[in-house]
Amino acid sequence: KTGLGTEGRARLLQEAQAIAKLNHPNIVTVYDAGETDELPFIVMEFVEGQTLHEKKPESLEGMLAIMSQVCAALEHAHASGIIHRDLKPENVTISPDGKAKLMDFGLARSVASRYTAEGTIVGTVFYLAPELALGHGIDHRADLYSLGVMLYELTTGELPFIDSDPVAVISQHLHAPVVPPRAKNPEIPPALNNLILSLLNKDPDDRPASAAEVGQLLEKPDILAEAPIPEELSLLDRIVRGRLVGRERELGEARALWNKAISDEGQTLLISGEPGIGKTRLMREVATHAEVSGGQAIVGECYAEGGAPYGTVGQIIRRAFQRSAEDGFNLPDFVMADLLMLSPSLKISYPDIPPNPPLDPQSEQQRLFESVVALCKVLSERAPLLLVVEDVHWADSGTLSLLRHLARRLRRERVLLLATYREVELDEARPFNQVLMDLNREQLAVRLKLPRLSREQTKEMLEVLFDEEMKPESLDAIYHETEGNPFFIEEVSKALVESGKLYFEDGRWHRPDIVEELEIPQSVRVAIQSRIGKLPEQVQETLQLASILGREFDFDTLAEASDLDEDALIEALENAEQDQLIEEVSTEDGVTFAFAHAMIPTTLVESVRTLRRRRIHRRAASAIERTRPEDYEALAYHNGEAGDHDKALKYYTLAGERAAKAYANQEAETYFRSALDMARTESDQAHLYVELGEVLFNQSRFEEAIEIWREGIKLYQGLEDKDRVAWLYARCGRAAWCNGDTPGGLTICQEGMATLEGAPDSTGMANLLQEIARAYFFNFMPNECRELCDRALEMAERVGAVDVQADTLATKGVLHDLSTEEAMKIIKQAIELAESAGLLFHAVRAHVNYAAIYSAHIGDISSAIKHLQQAAELCRRMGNKAMELFCACRVTNGNIDKGNLAEAEDQLAVLHDLLDATPDPGSSVIELKSVEGYLLYVRGELTEAAELAREVQRGARDAGDLQWLSGANVDLGMFLLEMGENEEAETALLEAVELLDKASWTGSSQPRSLLAMKHVQQSDFQEAHRWLDEAREKEAEQGSLFFDTFFRLIAERRLAVAERNWPEAWEAFEEFMRMVEKSGIRWYRARALREWGEAHLTRREPGDEERAQELLLESQTEFEEMGAPIYAAQVKEILSGLA
Repeated sequence: KTGLGTEGRARLLQEAQAIAKLNHPNIVTVYDAGETDELPFIVMEFVEGQTLHEKKPESLEGMLAIMSQVCAALEHAHASGIIHRDLKPENVTISPDGKAKLMDFGLARSVASRYTAEGTIVGTVFYLAPELALGHGIDHRADLYSLGVMLYELTTGELPFIDSDPVAVISQHLHAPVVPPRAKNPEIPPALNNLILSLLNKDPDDRPASAAEVGQLLEKPDILAEAPIPEELSLLDRIVRGRLVGRERELGEARALWNKAISDEGQTLLISGEPGIGKTRLMREVATHAEVSGGQAIVGECYAEGGAPYGTVGQIIRRAFQRSAEDGFNLPDFVMADLLMLSPSLKISYPDIPPNPPLDPQSEQQRLFESVVALCKVLSERAPLLLVVEDVHWADSGTLSLLRHLARRLRRERVLLLATYREVELDEARPFNQVLMDLNREQLAVRLKLPRLSREQTKEMLEVLFDEEMKPESLDAIYHETEGNPFFIEEVSKALVESGKLYFEDGRWHRPDIVEELEIPQSVRVAIQSRIGKLPEQVQETLQLASILGREFDFDTLAEASDLDEDALIEALENAEQDQLIEEVSTEDGVTFAFAHAMIPTTLVESVRTLRRRRIHRRAASAIERTRPEDYEALAYHNGEAGDHDKALKYYTLAGERAAKAYANQEAETYFRSALDMARTESDQAHLYVELGEVLFNQSRFEEAIEIWREGIKLYQGLEDKDRVAWLYARCGRAAWCNGDTPGGLTICQEGMATLEGAPDSTGMANLLQEIARAYFFNFMPNECRELCDRALEMAERVGAVDVQADTLATKGVLHDLSTEEAMKIIKQAIELAESAGLLFHAVRAHVNYAAIYSAHIGDISSAIKHLQQAAELCRRMGNKAMELFCACRVTNGNIDKGNLAEAEDQLAVLHDLLDATPDPGSSVIELKSVEGYLLYVRGELTEAAELAREVQRGARDAGDLQWLSGANVDLGMFLLEMGENEEAETALLEAVELLDKASWTGSSQPRSLLAMKHVQQSDFQEAHRWLDEAREKEAEQGSLFFDTFFRLIAERRLAVAERNWPEAWEAFEEFMRMVEKSGIRWYRARALREWGEAHLTRREPGDEERAQELLLESQTEFEEMGAPIYAAQVKEILSGLA
């Protein structure tokens, strides 16, 4: 057995046959390849000799001669389109006459196949190019990297990267800097040293272009020549960096979570610890594990200096698109539009994607979050996904809310969310603290707290850094001061090297004989300051300027802000890079650098005196204004720190507006408050009060929003801007209603109307009229509502406020005293107006109200469902999950009415998925529980139905929503009557009557009919008649709606049967059957058939038993077909008594 499947055997043979075509003196010849008895075979040239691994060259000259031949072999293979992929000393055979032969071309397995289910790698990883290790697209330059590893090993006797864990080796290939070969072997000439380092560049573009070029360099006479001026090797270059030490347990736990994630059990991992503890280092190791095991890792960073809202998310989206540039994403346009909004630099690649229509801010944020979920799902379908947010304690509130949403929504996807944070940055006032508590409370995340290293682990780290055994006295001294903080250990080591206290001589490191003379810095900041203080002055000044720009800074902005010319600036940066204080990072926006650790720029900023710091901020602001004029956040910060209040006001306002537009409300609030501190004119202050109130409103801080807007009202009154005064009164009224203070909302609107009596027409006044009309509606004052609706419509038409017209028509169309024809005409006008103007949210509301008219006025359930489905589709297009959930609940309710119980059951699962996808579902939760309760009721699971109805009742009462409360009481009363719980049923129904009568609202007939049924059950026929008389009076007074008549007929037939008034009973049965057959309300038809059959059995006239049997059989069949087995069994039991 080969262990190869059919595909593996075919690939092996295909590669062997391709290699057979190669004809070169330095390549082992393949004569034949095939298969016999399902076993593949390869016939190749026999080469006498030993491998390069078994017999290493005795001199540099001999090594160069062999490696030149290897280069010639590679160049021939590469020219034929063949990449070796497993170049190592074991695959080079040296014949007795010194000829090198390269073998095993193409027979190396891919990394993905090397990585087994047990988490081990088959074969060596020490020679793997980074791009090959990750499974990325490779070319011939991957072989050049392996060639560099071979040269390194042959010249130094050591591999550049070692570890007992194969993934740790790969991680070093990806991230760790190479210790120069000359640090291991000072006999290596500079030219050869530099060639090896160029071959070991992480980026293939930075390596030599071809094997031929490398061969030519190896054959040049001066490759072994010493430099005319001896090159001093930087002592810091001798320090071995990039090895993970002392985190075996934590890495094991993280890998276990990744293994769960790739099995469709999405996970969230939080890595916490103090600054310098190694969070990033551990994250990189996890990312390497993910990518080597066939996954993908996408990283976004947060910075202390902040940035644009969702800036980290934008990074992640941009990097995801770059990885999938060839394949693209099959995502709906509205999802793409949201992703482009979060990552604007991608818009140039997708010019035909239109922006999404505006929604209210909360709905827009919900749609935005779901668009990111959609991207994550598409990515994870291609390969398991590791999504990383670094330094999440510095993230903006929008990014944090999104992270919480992703943790909830990706639990069944192949995704591991990983976030790193500093515990010392936790603050109850910071949004991250709340998100952290939510993740812990909901058990959505696993936390790994990284401790400091122990003494033994510190010893291991120091021995890795210095590549030699550490003496106990030195170890104890360093451990005492650093207490095992890895970054502090490394900085102390560098400081000691740069101060000369540790020096390299005779092939080893030396220290003073008296350990106290080491003078170990007593804090990490002192260690950093010590190192920076030894740099040339212009390097220090450059780093100070860069630190003001932030942890990451681009060269163009730094050049604009610096007094140095370009050459001098580049030299300063190279010095800082050589001192391992900064590093060049790969970005999409030109040349960018980052400080090696966040504590370095923090320490630098603290070292700058106030006046000089202000001057640097001024230069930074001026430079950013020229290079990145739309970086409002940075411009606001730097101008503010520079003391330029006018410019700071401008940019804080722009930053706040952008944050509000991106739904990063807490950041917007911060920016607007900062702008208010600097605003001098009443006009600026008033505008900022408007904007600040909106972001408070969007955070559901309604009372604060009202307070802020009232300040704006005072200022606009002083400015005599009545349009803005009216608009702000309307917003205050809506805020009060959203806060559950329905009467208070009306009071505010009335105050506004009194204040603005005689004000001219304006959009603001039209809004106020519409808002007060709405307030009257929800305060059960329909007459006043109607009058204000008419006024709002007239003014809105005059000023061209189409949105106000559409919204007002949708409100007016559900007033109780309109005929069905009038109501439908008004709502239809609202739909046409909204859809023609692209006002999709208003169109949704109108469709929902249209459905209510079809259902409540004429009992046309099918037409109602049609309009609700149209509304749900509009919500999908907008990405408004909360409203989509509401509409979908109503559709499911209609299907229950029609007896489609199996379909309703299926829809409930979809509804719960929608609920999970909705960060703030609002009243839709109540609607969903109502639907679930109704379904349980018609299935006969009455106890559970009643409990859900009680939950809805409590929710409506807590929210102060009287309409919801009246409906909840009617449902609860109906369910309890079926259970025989008459006392509680009566309490609920009497409250419903009281609420509906107080409002003069339609529907008050229904609870009266149910109260009549309650008294029938108690044989109190006089009270039953009284309640039925009241029900008829209400219908005559308010107009008879479909379900008013519907439930009155049920009560009338039950009362007539109880009183043995058969003519009236039969008349009620017949009228009811006509209603349900016309409307298609199937469950109530089955229930009526049962009751009618039982009535025949009670009457006992000739033919009644036969007729009863017919009716009961039909009822049983209906219940069985609908999926209501409890009721079907009850009917079957009645029938069995007739046998």
